[in-house]
Amino acid sequence: MNAHAILTSHGWRGTGHTLHAHNDQIGIAKPLLVKHKKDNSGLGTSNIVSDQWWLSAIDEQLKGLDTTSGKPVQTVKTGMIGRLDRRVQRYSFDVVIIYKHLYIRIPSAPKKRNQR
Repeated sequence: MNAHAILTSHGWRGTGHTLHAHNDQIGIAKPLLVKHKKDNSGLGTSNIVSDQWWLSAIDEQLKGLDTTSGKPVQTVKTGMIGRLDRRVQRYSFDVVIIYKHLYIRIPSAPKKRNQR
């Protein structure tokens, strides 16, 4: 990709000029330098995975499914899922098995009743 050709096709006058069409006093003539990041430091790079609560919650939910009748029925209401349901209703989720595939359905937040 040739950035010089793209910019000149949009009206740029060339090296040493700003992106303004007529006045070099508006804008900057030197390109911005981008710092290339070579490491993984920053947000979300922690390698600590000791508390995989979501994995144990899904595992509990799957172990509690009774599929002998052809339709999956949740039999376990305690554990991590039960605690999540009691604490925050809008963050609860259901595990649904359809044609041997695992789907996690996240319902929308519960609707508030009209207050008088």
